[in-house]
Amino acid sequence: MPKKYTSLEEIWENILCKDSERIRSAINSLDSADKKEIILHLEKMAHEEGWHPEQKSSAEYALNILKEMDQDF
Repeated sequence: MPKKYTSLEEIWENILCKDSERIRSAINSLDSADKKEIILHLEKMAHEEGWHPEQKSSAEYALNILKEMDQDF
């Protein structure tokens, strides 16, 4: 059973933490529409200018975990 998160901030904290289990748990707690929104935002963070290097790195890490999970994006 996926963990219930109490806020969007908590979900993002887990997605950007560079801990594969926490990332998987956070993503699995979302419906497909929210997953797509998260993935689109991670793509922006990873590839667009203006993001802090640590944010870019965390977004890239999360995207790699999502690829391993076979998430569509």
